[in-house]
Amino acid sequence: ENVAQLKADLKRLASEERYSEAATLQERIRVAEEKKRGSDNSCGNLEQLRARLADCVANEQYAEAAELQERIEALTPKSQFRASGGQREQLKSQMQQAAESGDYALAAQLQGEIKEADEEARSQLTVTRGPMQTYKLRKPSKPAERILTDEERTRENEEPDYLFYEEPRMTLYVDMPFAKRLQKLYSKRVMAGAAVLDLGAACATYLPEELPLREVCGLGMNMEEMQANEELTARVVHDLNEDPALPYMDQQFDAVLCSNALPYLTEPERVLEEAARVLRPGGVLIISFTDRCLSSKVTRAWSSRGNLDRATLVQELVNGCPGLTAPELIWEVNPMSSAGVMVPGLR
Repeated sequence: ENVAQLKADLKRLASEERYSEAATLQERIRVAEEKKRGSDNSCGNLEQLRARLADCVANEQYAEAAELQERIEALTPKSQFRASGGQREQLKSQMQQAAESGDYALAAQLQGEIKEADEEARSQLTVTRGPMQTYKLRKPSKPAERILTDEERTRENEEPDYLFYEEPRMTLYVDMPFAKRLQKLYSKRVMAGAAVLDLGAACATYLPEELPLREVCGLGMNMEEMQANEELTARVVHDLNEDPALPYMDQQFDAVLCSNALPYLTEPERVLEEAARVLRPGGVLIISFTDRCLSSKVTRAWSSRGNLDRATLVQELVNGCPGLTAPELIWEVNPMSSAGVMVPGLR
């Protein structure tokens, strides 16, 4: 086999965190290399195996490193390092110590325990509120109901949305200070390894670059805008005002993000019900907005209110959805504004 091509494929699979496939391909590479150089019991081959071990741990490919460790065990004494029980951070620390000590089999085992702990945390009826605290899920404060009046669902520009959004708008829709604060919020509320849905996706999703995620699906009105968004792993053009039903399976996502999209929804109650449907138990819905918008396309429910009343409206919409828990409100006032001068600590 072409070992060089196999190694290139292995590097690609590793970069995509497709470790099971990478492990299989790594074994094919091992067999191909052994056919070229003969038995792997020679001292030279042992050094090569150790070098490959170092590469695996550098890329946190602990499952593959464990297989290599087993092949070296006959020639080298096994580390006596053992881990004690503990919470996720303790397990992560022990995993790193095991890797540093060369016990990759133990590192792989601890990595598996961390994944199991994460899955167990996701399956429990809890909502993670960042690293500081966790709240138990509460029942919705009231049954589902229509919050907006028919008049409030109308807009200044009733042109069909697919025509209005036909031309791409390569803009962030929010200012950079807000985008940075939103990114910081996501870093606290979105779990590593999560599957994320971006409702109203456009050129940017504002997720932290250092946050590893399983997938980020974008649902928006313009494919060119979403194609410019490199954070997305999948893209769907879908008009929520024409059809509020989301084209996704039940409990498919760990987080649903709705940044500056709610003001444009004529059926926000139904869209939130759909967001609750596609969220897994313990998932998080993050709705954000600023005072910037395309004024002719927002609903009159939005244009007739100031930002504080808009926040109250969002709370009412969330409370009216049976699949969502009572919301947490986070808001900031410009310290240079009149409100900010009067109440500088208001959030």
